[in-house]
Amino acid sequence: MYTEPQIYANLSTLQGYDRQEFTYNNIIQCVFPYAKLKHLDWITDDFVGKYAITEDTIIGAESILANSYLKAHTDIIRRSNLLINVGDNVAYVEHSNDGVLVEVAIQPGESLLINTNLLHGSNNKTDEDFKFLTINTRQAYQKRVEYG
Repeated sequence: MYTEPQIYANLSTLQGYDRQEFTYNNIIQCVFPYAKLKHLDWITDDFVGKYAITEDTIIGAESILANSYLKAHTDIIRRSNLLINVGDNVAYVEHSNDGVLVEVAIQPGESLLINTNLLHGSNNKTDEDFKFLTINTRQAYQKRVEYG
């Protein structure tokens, strides 16, 4: 079975498969529709089941650059996003909690589901990039929480 860090590394270098890449506001994203990846041997049934991935899911590799600030923002398209810390260092993410922006530490191997309709961002004060494997099922945040 492939680990989340291995899947992140594969996505980071994979070309084609309807890859979309964005670099903005101190973040680098490359995202893919699961439907284009599902036949690759490293996208396993275990991985798909673990994260309730469906045909509409977008899977991504996202990095927040070292010593950078990702200003708190809301997303237009995504409604929720599962951030899986695949890096070797603790990653810090800001997200809205009852109307207050709070910072959460995500340990390596841990994850955080964020409501992307509310403010979220990151302040990376470290000398290493924050690295996330992201799962966006296109479901509303509450629906993902109920699944979880």
